[in-house]
Amino acid sequence: MNFTILTFDTLQSSNDLLKEHFSSFPHGTVVRTHFQTQGRGQFDRHWEASYGENLLVSILLKDLPIDKLPLIKSWTFASILSLLKEYDIEGVKVEPNDIFVSNKKICGILIESQTFNKHLNYVIVGIGLNVNQTTFQVPEAVSMKLVRKQTFTIDSLFEQWLEILAKTQKKVLFSE
Repeated sequence: MNFTILTFDTLQSSNDLLKEHFSSFPHGTVVRTHFQTQGRGQFDRHWEASYGENLLVSILLKDLPIDKLPLIKSWTFASILSLLKEYDIEGVKVEPNDIFVSNKKICGILIESQTFNKHLNYVIVGIGLNVNQTTFQVPEAVSMKLVRKQTFTIDSLFEQWLEILAKTQKKVLFSE
């Protein structure tokens, strides 16, 4: 899959942008933003993220059989877990739509889809990975910087994540 990458300074929500305009964007469109004014997680819970300190991305997948949905979720989680592993972040635990380190949330994943007759018109996978943020309004959050005691380059993390997705996408999206 070739990714079409769109980068924005500020958006209301990267998922919402893709949902509203999915018919205009090709399969594999990745929207990245430095800040979201209305970022959210499951059940419309607010996603807290400071400007420019986290990885905030959404990816659009189109025209897939509905039975690929569990594989897409696994693929997404595996990509983030692989990225965290590259930085020796341990104590990782996956719960339904979140990734925790030492019982504190480091990443939230929001998957939204539109279906028609056992077919996925689109799947939008939104990812909020806490990278360099050090203060949170909720005590149950953590970032890579707080865990590893170092500052990370968001652009490099984004590129690594895309490479992981590209290497593993064939198994997920095209396997029988």
